[in-house]
Amino acid sequence: MRAELNQWLAEAAKKLELRRKRGRSMHVLYMFTVWLISRLAGITAVVCGAIGLFLPPFILWAVIAGAVWFGLGFVPKPKERYIKHVKQDIIPKIFEKFFPHLKYDPEGANFESIKKSGLFSSKLFASHTRFYGEDLVEGSVKEVDVLFQEVYFYKREINWIKTIRNVFLFIIFLPFLIYLWIESEGDDLSDSESDDGILVREEINFYKGLYLQADFHKDFKGFVAMFPKALSKRGDRFGAFAKGDGMEPIRIENAELDATYQVWASDPQLGFYVLSPQLIESIAKIKSSENAMPILLLKDGMLYMTIPWDKDYFSVSLKQKIKGPEYFSKYLNEINSFQMIIEHLDLDKRIWSKV
Repeated sequence: MRAELNQWLAEAAKKLELRRKRGRSMHVLYMFTVWLISRLAGITAVVCGAIGLFLPPFILWAVIAGAVWFGLGFVPKPKERYIKHVKQDIIPKIFEKFFPHLKYDPEGANFESIKKSGLFSSKLFASHTRFYGEDLVEGSVKEVDVLFQEVYFYKREINWIKTIRNVFLFIIFLPFLIYLWIESEGDDLSDSESDDGILVREEINFYKGLYLQADFHKDFKGFVAMFPKALSKRGDRFGAFAKGDGMEPIRIENAELDATYQVWASDPQLGFYVLSPQLIESIAKIKSSENAMPILLLKDGMLYMTIPWDKDYFSVSLKQKIKGPEYFSKYLNEINSFQMIIEHLDLDKRIWSKV
């Protein structure tokens, strides 16, 4: 069986390298034709549009250039097609053949689980403008029902460099704007749909990390939250489960974690019941092995966890040559790392089975 799997990886690597080479060539061609023409058309549309305010015939050129720019946007991008092929055709087959107990969806996201967890219910996350989830992995590890996915939260913030640039441009064109205002007999020339004026706001990713849900296999009602003190000191980041919300602080019997983590429980007895020495030691192992600070919430018999980091699971690069089946070891190791987290937590212990 192992030999058959290795043979499949070898054949998949050979075929994928051929596709990558074609994709690489098409990508170069795309950049020197479609991409370049699209950028030139966009610049032409803007320039001709500005000149058209004084010389109306240029408006026609602006419309033509704009149409070209818009139309080229529908041309498939070779790089994106290659990435889509790997994530939608190759990686799912790796799961099917090597990890049949898990199911992978590259564009999947379980919003219901994230909302139910309450991990991201603080004021910081309430102000997000967009949420994005991907690389959803669901199934069971050692008879524990699990869910993994990458999560991204975005918000709009002021780009001060571009804003200062706009201020200088505003000062330079102020006489022209005054002239237009006079000619328009005092009509409001501002954009009624924007309240930012010359302020430039851009969408930024302010949180990226791994999200995990697992059956805790221990029946209880209430909350136990565990998050790094460094985060709790920076305002209301993960403070939805903190003092003032019916939670009480408790100490844990691990000097390192007690110094770096704040632990709250809806009931102190519940906290000591749930946070066994074995579980605390498991969190310490994750912190050490992953070089990250996991944030945990144990709620009504379930474990929810997020690990803030910049890792990009199941990433694909058109530049990376595929020299053989070892190319896929990266994906195999990433899947194993998911399983190691659950194994560290020892959630399969039947002495914790729910009633």
